[in-house]
Amino acid sequence: IRPTFDRLTMLLWPRFKGVLDMQIEGVKSVDPHSLVTRGSDKYAHHVTRRFGELTGSLHILKNDEGREMLDHSLDYVRKEVEALWVRIGLQMGGKRTQLIFLINQLDCLVSIYSTRGVPEEARGYYAKRLDSTIDDFVEEELLLHM
Repeated sequence: IRPTFDRLTMLLWPRFKGVLDMQIEGVKSVDPHSLVTRGSDKYAHHVTRRFGELTGSLHILKNDEGREMLDHSLDYVRKEVEALWVRIGLQMGGKRTQLIFLINQLDCLVSIYSTRGVPEEARGYYAKRLDSTIDDFVEEELLLHM
């Protein structure tokens, strides 16, 4: 069964890569202002949820054959989504609001990855970023009260 799955993976890779590239272009070209609504900082954005579901599934499905190609593509998607978070955050105002927005995005991803059983190596990246962002938020809050 494994050799058949590996051959199927290699046959479908070019089509999958094309679809993934279209998703990346969509993330890169979207107007962040159009994605911000009242209260956007309080919830995980739908782009983040879709990103988490897609990448979580891909992390579970990846095998040794084509692993390097998929890891490269996942890294590229991750960087573009994180850049989108920054662009959306800049539309929201102050640093405190931006940090709240980022905490909610990262918490959503950690939750999706945990629920799906994504390996620690992928989940750990977002868990560390979440902890770091929470620390930044605490520092920001403490500065307000000094």
